[in-house]
Amino acid sequence: MTAVEHSAQQDVLQYLLPAFAVTAALVAPCITFKALGRGTVIEELRAATGRRLSLISLMITVLSPVFLISNYTQVTLAQYAVYSMLLSQATIIADRMTKRRVLPPLVAWHSVNLLNLIGGSSSTSNVLNRSLFQVYSTGNVGLIMTIYNISPGGHCPDDDAAVNYCSDGWIAMQLVAGFLYLVLHIFAFFIVAMRVAHSYGGEDEKPMNCVVSISLP
Repeated sequence: MTAVEHSAQQDVLQYLLPAFAVTAALVAPCITFKALGRGTVIEELRAATGRRLSLISLMITVLSPVFLISNYTQVTLAQYAVYSMLLSQATIIADRMTKRRVLPPLVAWHSVNLLNLIGGSSSTSNVLNRSLFQVYSTGNVGLIMTIYNISPGGHCPDDDAAVNYCSDGWIAMQLVAGFLYLVLHIFAFFIVAMRVAHSYGGEDEKPMNCVVSISLP
């Protein structure tokens, strides 16, 4: 490690900020429940775990620290986690308040965040599509490949070339958590999308009666 890597700025960026981010992620649901003001935090937590969408959002929040503990100078895992945590807290609030009008913007936010997590092509022909459908973008490769690219050869450097938070075991754990993270976001998106369809989809189609009645004179 060089002398620059041990500077005060590097220590804050590599150790203090990740610790603060993890703490903020863990207390975020408590702040959300307190803001709702419907009961104690414990009561709100029990009510949230009884609702499918809120439970998934809580699981996303709990998994987020896995990506917050990363090298902030070289990877963008923390950005994926921050965007997802903000969406999860908004989803919990919307789910607990049961307001129908918040569903369309919520499903739009879920779709944007899901596209960001999945990633996409970086070709020039897709620039217009990304600008139209991606309000924000952490990168083109998505969460899974961002984790893999931390150590694409399968071995993290050591000695003078060592990188903070680059450990083969830790990266493997992040890959597993990243896959689960993506699956949870897909579930949340479809739950919100189905609610939008039920609330704003109009009347159900009436079944066609194939039997034609013939009236005799």
